[in-house]
Amino acid sequence: MTKFENFIKSQIVHTLPQVLPSWAKQSDNTGGKEMSKFKGTTGPWYRSGKTVYALNEQGFNRFSALVQGAHTSDEELEAIARLIAAAPELLEALIMCYQSMSSVLPDFNPFDQAAYDRARAAIAKAEGEA
Repeated sequence: MTKFENFIKSQIVHTLPQVLPSWAKQSDNTGGKEMSKFKGTTGPWYRSGKTVYALNEQGFNRFSALVQGAHTSDEELEAIARLIAAAPELLEALIMCYQSMSSVLPDFNPFDQAAYDRARAAIAKAEGEA
């Protein structure tokens, strides 16, 4: 198991009952505004080459997006497509980490606070609040 997997298992898994279902309204435990529900297509998203797509419950295409660029290598375009395809899981994991960090906020050092603020900003951007 990697260090990240160990961290997730030891620090995050115990919070799953609090954060799942993951895209519902949730308190950020800071007394601030609640995190809003993600309005896009939830995962999983898939990738085939430079195409990212999601399927509905019947297995039909829900959306697809072709990553393309005139002056960009296929290798870079496929890397971008992999990142896009991972977006739902990344957002869900970031929300879980953010909420876990919220529970220990008074004990943060300045570096932790910077990570916390960046996580909140990234979540807000993904949810269309930034």
